[in-house]
Amino acid sequence: MMDYELFKTVVKERIKDYMPPVFRNYRVESKPVIKVNQTKDSFCLLPPEQNRNLAIPTLYLDDLYEDFMGDEDLDRVLQMAADVFIAWSGYEVPELSGFRLEDHKDQILANLISRRKNGKLLETVPHADLMDMAVIYRLVTSINEYGINSCIITNDMMQDAGLTPEEIHGLALENTPRMLEARIYEGDEEGVFVVTNQAGVCGAAVMLDDEQLQKVAQKTEGDFYILPSSIHEFFAVAVEVIKPEELLQMLLAGNRGITPLQDQLSQCIYRYSEKDHRLSTVASYEKKRDGETEQA
Repeated sequence: MMDYELFKTVVKERIKDYMPPVFRNYRVESKPVIKVNQTKDSFCLLPPEQNRNLAIPTLYLDDLYEDFMGDEDLDRVLQMAADVFIAWSGYEVPELSGFRLEDHKDQILANLISRRKNGKLLETVPHADLMDMAVIYRLVTSINEYGINSCIITNDMMQDAGLTPEEIHGLALENTPRMLEARIYEGDEEGVFVVTNQAGVCGAAVMLDDEQLQKVAQKTEGDFYILPSSIHEFFAVAVEVIKPEELLQMLLAGNRGITPLQDQLSQCIYRYSEKDHRLSTVASYEKKRDGETEQA
């Protein structure tokens, strides 16, 4: 079996052998990219300087290697990667020229992520803390039936736009419920509801919208627990239905075996007080890693 480091080297050296001559003057670039809950090895082909407004698709070498390990067919993996680059490269992206964040303030959305798992990312982006979670912000370029296209707003983007973290946070709280309406669905059991948004993407951010949390409280007929199943949605459960410790075991099982790493949000169960309009942590689990115990 070819190890990962050798695989990366071979892919970068041979990828253009599988592509048309027009790509011969493109430059192969690979670098670590900090994403939500993980760091991945990005892989792209950069066009000549005069064509930098062209779309540049990005693949991830670690994902390609996982695919390769299935049958060890390197030619198949290289051809697949080449097909993606050929299909998606070359489109004009005029908005990349002279782009200014300050002209797109109405497209800034809130995104809740794990604070514990994203220390490096949070050093580079404006954010606000919410218990063991963090609110980061995305600039949305499109919303359609397939989801949303967006990028995370960085400190550099914020500073270039002359905005403060507080201003971006305020814009996100205003824009998010307008652009992505909350959705509250009945669960399989009485007193249980699934809360997300119309796109089913970054829907846990509904936790930031007290108006929607009050609507959930009306359905649960009072206070409710929140099981943060992923960054895309959460379960709201009437406090009379189940104990928070039981919900915690469900959350632990979900994070360990069901929810993909990139979508995991929290190690805690929260309670929303209908009277006080307030979220609080009522249970959390410890996770041991590298011989140390981390508390959410």
